[in-house]
Amino acid sequence: MQATVTPNSPANSTAAAAVGGASSTAGNNVLSYSTEWVTNGISWCNRTTDGLRFAVSSYMQDYKNSVDILEKLDDKLVKRGTWEHCYPPTKIMYSPASSPNPNLIISTADYLRLWEVKDSYGAIVGDADDPQNVMDCTIISKKTFDGGKTHDFCSPLTSCDWNADDPAMVGCCSIDTTVTIWDIDLPKPTTQLIAHDKDVFDIAFAKGTHTFATCGADGSVRMFDLRELEHCTVVYESPTMSPLLRVTWNKLDEFYLSTFSMDSTEVVVVDIRYPSAAVGVLKNFHTQAINSIAWAPHSATHLATAGEDCTAAIWDLNDLPNVAPACHLSFTAEKPINHVAWCPHDEQWVAITSGKSASLLHI
Repeated sequence: MQATVTPNSPANSTAAAAVGGASSTAGNNVLSYSTEWVTNGISWCNRTTDGLRFAVSSYMQDYKNSVDILEKLDDKLVKRGTWEHCYPPTKIMYSPASSPNPNLIISTADYLRLWEVKDSYGAIVGDADDPQNVMDCTIISKKTFDGGKTHDFCSPLTSCDWNADDPAMVGCCSIDTTVTIWDIDLPKPTTQLIAHDKDVFDIAFAKGTHTFATCGADGSVRMFDLRELEHCTVVYESPTMSPLLRVTWNKLDEFYLSTFSMDSTEVVVVDIRYPSAAVGVLKNFHTQAINSIAWAPHSATHLATAGEDCTAAIWDLNDLPNVAPACHLSFTAEKPINHVAWCPHDEQWVAITSGKSASLLHI
Protein backbone atom coordinates (compact mmCIF):
# COMPACT_ATOMS: atom_id res chain seq x y z
CA MET A 1 0.00 0.00 0.00
CA GLN A 2 1.65 3.19 -1.16
CA ALA A 3 0.92 6.50 0.54
CA THR A 4 2.12 10.09 0.54
CA VAL A 5 1.59 13.14 2.68
CA THR A 6 0.41 15.87 0.36
CA PRO A 7 1.22 19.60 0.38
CA ASN A 8 -1.90 21.70 0.01
CA SER A 9 -2.56 24.54 -2.38
CA PRO A 10 -5.71 26.46 -3.32
CA ALA A 11 -6.22 24.02 -6.16
CA ASN A 12 -5.44 20.94 -4.09
CA SER A 13 -6.84 21.21 -0.57
CA THR A 14 -7.31 17.50 0.05
CA ALA A 15 -4.81 14.78 0.76
CA ALA A 16 -4.02 11.82 -1.39
CA ALA A 17 -2.77 9.43 1.28
CA ALA A 18 -4.48 6.41 2.73
CA VAL A 19 -3.76 4.17 5.69
CA GLY A 20 -5.37 1.20 7.41
CA GLY A 21 -5.77 -2.48 6.70
CA ALA A 22 -3.51 -5.38 7.45
CA SER A 23 -0.10 -4.20 6.30
CA SER A 24 2.57 -3.13 8.78
CA THR A 25 4.21 -0.83 6.24
CA ALA A 26 2.79 1.64 3.76
CA GLY A 27 5.42 3.20 1.60
CA ASN A 28 8.22 5.53 2.63
CA ASN A 29 6.01 8.24 4.12
CA VAL A 30 3.60 6.13 6.19
CA LEU A 31 4.23 3.19 8.51
CA SER A 32 1.20 1.39 9.91
CA TYR A 33 0.55 -1.26 12.54
CA SER A 34 -2.70 -3.22 12.66
CA THR A 35 -4.43 -4.14 15.91
CA GLU A 36 -7.40 -6.30 16.88
CA TRP A 37 -9.24 -3.32 18.35
CA VAL A 38 -10.14 0.27 17.54
CA THR A 39 -7.18 2.47 18.43
CA ASN A 40 -7.68 5.68 20.35
CA GLY A 41 -5.01 7.42 22.46
CA ILE A 42 -1.32 7.98 21.66
CA SER A 43 1.65 9.12 23.70
CA TRP A 44 5.27 9.40 22.61
CA CYS A 45 8.16 8.21 24.76
CA ASN A 46 10.42 11.18 25.52
CA ARG A 47 13.59 9.07 25.85
CA THR A 48 15.56 9.68 22.66
CA THR A 49 17.62 6.49 23.09
CA ASP A 50 14.46 4.49 22.41
CA GLY A 51 14.14 5.93 18.93
CA LEU A 52 10.54 6.31 17.79
CA ARG A 53 8.56 4.60 20.55
CA PHE A 54 4.97 5.37 21.51
CA ALA A 55 2.02 3.92 23.40
CA VAL A 56 -1.38 3.26 21.79
CA SER A 57 -4.59 2.58 23.70
CA SER A 58 -7.76 0.79 22.67
CA TYR A 59 -11.37 1.88 22.61
CA MET A 60 -13.65 -1.06 23.31
CA GLN A 61 -16.99 -0.71 25.06
CA ASP A 62 -15.99 -3.36 27.52
CA TYR A 63 -14.22 -3.65 30.87
CA LYS A 64 -11.18 -5.27 29.23
CA ASN A 65 -9.10 -2.91 27.10
CA SER A 66 -5.46 -2.81 26.02
CA VAL A 67 -2.42 -0.58 25.64
CA ASP A 68 0.42 -1.49 23.24
CA ILE A 69 3.98 -0.18 23.13
CA LEU A 70 5.00 0.29 19.49
CA GLU A 71 8.38 1.22 18.05
CA LYS A 72 9.79 1.97 14.62
CA LEU A 73 12.28 -0.72 13.73
CA ASP A 74 13.93 -0.12 10.36
CA ASP A 75 11.02 0.30 7.92
CA LYS A 76 8.22 -1.15 10.04
CA LEU A 77 6.38 -0.74 13.34
CA VAL A 78 6.73 -3.53 15.89
CA LYS A 79 5.00 -4.25 19.18
CA ARG A 80 7.45 -4.17 22.07
CA GLY A 81 4.94 -4.83 24.83
CA THR A 82 1.29 -4.83 25.80
CA TRP A 83 -0.89 -4.81 28.90
CA GLU A 84 -4.52 -5.08 29.85
CA HIS A 85 -6.30 -1.92 31.01
CA CYS A 86 -9.65 -1.78 32.75
CA TYR A 87 -12.14 0.31 30.77
CA PRO A 88 -11.08 2.35 27.70
CA PRO A 89 -8.34 4.79 28.73
CA THR A 90 -9.49 8.36 28.20
CA LYS A 91 -5.83 9.39 28.01
CA ILE A 92 -2.39 7.82 28.22
CA MET A 93 0.78 9.83 28.70
CA TYR A 94 4.49 9.07 28.95
CA SER A 95 6.52 10.87 31.63
CA PRO A 96 8.06 14.17 30.48
CA ALA A 97 11.65 14.57 29.35
CA SER A 98 12.52 16.06 32.76
CA SER A 99 11.53 12.87 34.58
CA PRO A 100 14.31 10.76 36.16
CA ASN A 101 12.40 7.72 34.90
CA PRO A 102 11.41 8.08 31.22
CA ASN A 103 9.58 4.74 31.19
CA LEU A 104 6.61 5.79 33.33
CA ILE A 105 3.12 6.11 31.85
CA ILE A 106 -0.05 7.52 33.39
CA SER A 107 -3.56 6.65 32.26
CA THR A 108 -7.08 7.76 33.15
CA ALA A 109 -10.34 5.84 33.16
CA ASP A 110 -12.08 5.05 36.43
CA TYR A 111 -8.93 6.14 38.30
CA LEU A 112 -5.57 7.72 37.54
CA ARG A 113 -2.99 4.94 37.27
CA LEU A 114 0.80 4.84 37.03
CA TRP A 115 2.63 2.19 35.01
CA GLU A 116 6.26 1.39 34.25
CA VAL A 117 7.67 -0.11 31.06
CA LYS A 118 10.65 -2.37 31.70
CA ASP A 119 12.90 -3.45 28.85
CA SER A 120 14.10 -7.04 28.80
CA TYR A 121 16.49 -6.42 25.89
CA GLY A 122 16.33 -9.45 23.66
CA ALA A 123 14.06 -11.78 25.63
CA ILE A 124 11.45 -12.28 22.91
CA VAL A 125 8.18 -13.43 24.45
CA GLY A 126 5.91 -13.21 21.40
CA ASP A 127 5.75 -15.19 18.18
CA ALA A 128 9.26 -15.20 16.71
CA ASP A 129 7.78 -15.85 13.26
CA ASP A 130 5.72 -12.67 13.39
CA PRO A 131 7.96 -9.67 12.55
CA GLN A 132 5.42 -7.30 14.10
CA ASN A 133 5.77 -8.83 17.57
CA VAL A 134 9.08 -8.24 19.36
CA MET A 135 7.69 -8.63 22.86
CA ASP A 136 10.75 -7.76 24.94
CA CYS A 137 9.09 -5.25 27.31
CA THR A 138 7.07 -5.96 30.42
CA ILE A 139 4.70 -3.44 31.97
CA ILE A 140 4.01 -3.30 35.69
CA SER A 141 1.32 -1.44 37.59
CA LYS A 142 2.98 0.86 40.10
CA LYS A 143 0.10 2.78 41.67
CA THR A 144 -3.62 3.50 41.52
CA PHE A 145 -4.44 7.01 42.70
CA ASP A 146 -7.67 6.44 44.59
CA GLY A 147 -6.98 8.80 47.49
CA GLY A 148 -7.52 6.01 49.97
CA LYS A 149 -11.17 5.55 48.99
CA THR A 150 -12.72 2.29 50.11
CA HIS A 151 -16.13 2.51 48.39
CA ASP A 152 -16.87 1.16 44.92
CA PHE A 153 -18.19 4.35 43.31
CA CYS A 154 -15.91 6.78 41.50
CA SER A 155 -16.51 9.53 38.97
CA PRO A 156 -14.91 8.69 35.60
CA LEU A 157 -11.83 10.70 34.69
CA THR A 158 -11.86 12.38 31.30
CA SER A 159 -8.22 13.41 30.82
CA CYS A 160 -4.91 14.17 32.48
CA ASP A 161 -1.66 16.05 31.96
CA TRP A 162 1.88 15.64 33.27
CA ASN A 163 3.74 18.82 34.19
CA ALA A 164 6.82 19.08 31.98
CA ASP A 165 8.80 21.15 34.53
CA ASP A 166 7.85 19.22 37.67
CA PRO A 167 7.77 15.50 36.81
CA ALA A 168 6.17 14.69 40.16
CA MET A 169 3.07 16.78 39.34
CA VAL A 170 0.12 15.27 37.50
CA GLY A 171 -3.33 16.77 37.00
CA CYS A 172 -6.55 14.99 36.08
CA CYS A 173 -10.15 16.07 35.49
CA SER A 174 -13.51 14.42 35.91
CA ILE A 175 -17.16 14.49 34.96
CA ASP A 176 -17.88 15.50 38.57
CA THR A 177 -16.70 19.10 37.76
CA THR A 178 -13.41 18.72 39.63
CA VAL A 179 -9.71 18.92 38.87
CA THR A 180 -7.27 17.02 41.06
CA ILE A 181 -3.54 17.66 41.30
CA TRP A 182 -1.36 14.78 42.46
CA ASP A 183 2.23 14.33 43.52
CA ILE A 184 2.98 10.86 42.16
CA ASP A 185 5.14 10.11 45.20
CA LEU A 186 2.33 10.81 47.67
CA PRO A 187 -0.76 8.71 48.48
CA LYS A 188 -3.27 11.57 48.54
CA PRO A 189 -3.89 14.53 46.21
CA THR A 190 -2.16 17.83 46.90
CA THR A 191 -5.07 19.90 45.54
CA GLN A 192 -8.65 19.33 44.48
CA LEU A 193 -11.01 22.03 43.27
CA ILE A 194 -14.33 22.52 41.51
CA ALA A 195 -13.16 23.89 38.16
CA HIS A 196 -16.35 24.18 36.08
CA ASP A 197 -20.11 24.23 36.43
CA LYS A 198 -20.40 20.98 34.47
CA ASP A 199 -18.17 18.09 33.35
CA VAL A 200 -14.48 18.92 32.90
CA PHE A 201 -13.20 17.36 29.68
CA ASP A 202 -9.52 18.32 29.53
CA ILE A 203 -6.60 19.81 31.44
CA ALA A 204 -3.30 21.21 30.16
CA PHE A 205 -0.34 22.63 32.06
CA ALA A 206 1.37 25.76 30.83
CA LYS A 207 5.12 26.15 30.91
CA GLY A 208 6.26 26.27 34.53
CA THR A 209 4.77 24.66 37.62
CA HIS A 210 1.88 26.92 38.60
CA THR A 211 -0.52 27.48 35.71
CA PHE A 212 -2.96 25.13 34.00
CA ALA A 213 -6.01 25.45 31.76
CA THR A 214 -9.19 23.41 31.63
CA CYS A 215 -12.21 23.12 29.34
CA GLY A 216 -15.57 21.54 29.81
CA ALA A 217 -19.24 21.01 29.11
CA ASP A 218 -20.10 24.56 30.17
CA GLY A 219 -18.40 25.83 27.00
CA SER A 220 -15.52 27.65 28.68
CA VAL A 221 -11.73 27.51 28.89
CA ARG A 222 -10.51 28.53 32.32
CA MET A 223 -7.01 29.32 33.54
CA PHE A 224 -5.88 28.57 37.10
CA ASP A 225 -2.84 29.48 39.19
CA LEU A 226 -1.99 26.95 41.90
CA ARG A 227 -0.75 29.80 44.09
CA GLU A 228 -4.12 31.58 43.97
CA LEU A 229 -6.93 29.10 43.62
CA GLU A 230 -9.55 31.42 45.07
CA HIS A 231 -10.35 32.57 41.56
CA CYS A 232 -9.75 31.69 37.91
CA THR A 233 -9.72 33.50 34.57
CA VAL A 234 -12.18 32.58 31.83
CA VAL A 235 -10.00 33.00 28.76
CA TYR A 236 -12.55 31.81 26.19
CA GLU A 237 -16.24 30.93 25.95
CA SER A 238 -17.90 29.20 23.03
CA PRO A 239 -20.33 31.67 21.39
CA THR A 240 -23.03 28.98 21.46
CA MET A 241 -21.90 27.63 24.86
CA SER A 242 -21.40 24.22 23.25
CA PRO A 243 -19.08 21.88 25.20
CA LEU A 244 -15.34 22.34 24.62
CA LEU A 245 -13.66 18.95 24.35
CA ARG A 246 -9.92 19.60 24.33
CA VAL A 247 -7.47 22.32 25.32
CA THR A 248 -3.77 22.28 24.41
CA TRP A 249 -1.10 24.75 25.43
CA ASN A 250 1.61 25.99 23.11
CA LYS A 251 4.74 25.12 25.09
CA LEU A 252 6.93 27.36 22.92
CA ASP A 253 4.71 30.44 23.24
CA GLU A 254 3.05 30.58 26.64
CA PHE A 255 0.44 33.11 25.50
CA TYR A 256 -1.30 30.77 23.05
CA LEU A 257 -3.60 27.83 23.57
CA SER A 258 -6.10 26.07 21.33
CA THR A 259 -9.47 24.40 21.81
CA PHE A 260 -12.45 23.05 19.86
CA SER A 261 -16.12 22.40 20.48
CA MET A 262 -18.10 19.19 20.33
CA ASP A 263 -19.04 18.31 16.72
CA SER A 264 -17.10 21.35 15.43
CA THR A 265 -15.03 21.46 12.25
CA GLU A 266 -13.02 24.44 13.53
CA VAL A 267 -10.20 24.95 16.02
CA VAL A 268 -10.00 28.18 18.01
CA VAL A 269 -6.64 29.72 18.93
CA VAL A 270 -6.68 31.97 21.99
CA ASP A 271 -4.20 34.59 23.17
CA ILE A 272 -4.55 34.62 26.97
CA ARG A 273 -3.49 38.28 27.03
CA TYR A 274 -6.79 39.08 25.30
CA PRO A 275 -9.38 36.78 26.94
CA SER A 276 -12.73 35.85 25.41
CA ALA A 277 -11.83 36.63 21.78
CA ALA A 278 -10.23 34.12 19.41
CA VAL A 279 -7.01 35.36 17.86
CA GLY A 280 -7.43 32.89 15.01
CA VAL A 281 -9.73 30.13 13.75
CA LEU A 282 -8.57 27.07 11.80
CA LYS A 283 -11.44 26.46 9.39
CA ASN A 284 -12.55 25.64 5.85
CA PHE A 285 -10.73 22.32 5.76
CA HIS A 286 -12.31 19.62 7.94
CA THR A 287 -15.76 18.56 6.78
CA GLN A 288 -16.71 16.60 9.90
CA ALA A 289 -16.06 16.91 13.63
CA ILE A 290 -12.49 17.37 14.88
CA ASN A 291 -11.26 14.77 17.38
CA SER A 292 -7.71 15.83 18.24
CA ILE A 293 -5.22 18.70 18.11
CA ALA A 294 -1.49 18.89 18.82
CA TRP A 295 0.99 21.77 18.81
CA ALA A 296 4.34 21.13 17.13
CA PRO A 297 7.17 20.55 19.64
CA HIS A 298 9.71 22.37 17.47
CA SER A 299 7.70 25.36 16.23
CA ALA A 300 5.43 27.83 18.00
CA THR A 301 3.47 28.43 14.80
CA HIS A 302 2.44 24.95 13.66
CA LEU A 303 -0.54 22.91 14.80
CA ALA A 304 -1.87 19.48 13.78
CA THR A 305 -5.55 18.56 13.66
CA ALA A 306 -7.44 15.32 12.94
CA GLY A 307 -11.06 14.28 12.78
CA GLU A 308 -14.06 12.25 11.75
CA ASP A 309 -13.57 13.16 8.09
CA CYS A 310 -10.58 10.75 8.03
CA THR A 311 -8.11 13.60 7.53
CA ALA A 312 -5.17 15.00 9.46
CA ALA A 313 -3.81 18.45 8.69
CA ILE A 314 -0.85 20.64 9.61
CA TRP A 315 -1.53 24.36 9.87
CA ASP A 316 0.75 27.38 9.65
CA LEU A 317 -0.12 30.08 12.19
CA ASN A 318 2.93 32.23 11.53
CA ASP A 319 0.99 35.30 10.40
CA LEU A 320 -1.57 35.45 13.21
CA PRO A 321 -3.49 37.59 13.90
CA ASN A 322 -3.19 39.45 10.59
CA VAL A 323 -3.63 36.46 8.26
CA ALA A 324 -5.93 33.48 8.80
CA PRO A 325 -4.18 30.14 9.47
CA ALA A 326 -3.54 28.04 6.38
CA CYS A 327 -3.43 24.26 6.00
CA HIS A 328 -0.10 23.33 4.39
CA LEU A 329 -0.03 19.53 4.66
CA SER A 330 -2.81 16.98 4.88
CA PHE A 331 -3.32 13.24 5.00
CA THR A 332 -6.36 11.04 4.40
CA ALA A 333 -6.99 7.73 6.14
CA GLU A 334 -9.59 5.07 5.42
CA LYS A 335 -11.28 5.52 8.81
CA PRO A 336 -11.90 8.50 11.12
CA ILE A 337 -8.75 9.66 12.89
CA ASN A 338 -9.15 9.58 16.65
CA HIS A 339 -5.87 11.07 17.81
CA VAL A 340 -2.83 12.91 16.47
CA ALA A 341 0.49 13.35 18.31
CA TRP A 342 3.72 15.01 17.19
CA CYS A 343 7.00 13.27 18.02
CA PRO A 344 8.70 15.43 20.70
CA HIS A 345 12.27 14.72 19.56
CA ASP A 346 11.90 14.25 15.80
CA GLU A 347 9.55 16.78 14.25
CA GLN A 348 9.45 14.87 10.95
CA TRP A 349 7.16 12.20 12.43
CA VAL A 350 3.50 12.47 13.47
CA ALA A 351 1.52 9.55 14.91
CA ILE A 352 -2.20 8.95 14.38
CA THR A 353 -4.80 6.36 15.37
CA SER A 354 -7.46 5.41 12.85
CA GLY A 355 -9.76 2.40 12.81
CA LYS A 356 -7.87 -0.69 13.92
CA SER A 357 -4.43 0.74 13.17
CA ALA A 358 -1.78 3.11 14.41
CA SER A 359 0.41 4.93 11.89
CA LEU A 360 3.48 7.11 11.66
CA LEU A 361 3.40 9.87 9.05
CA HIS A 362 6.72 11.19 7.78
CA ILE A 363 6.34 14.87 6.94
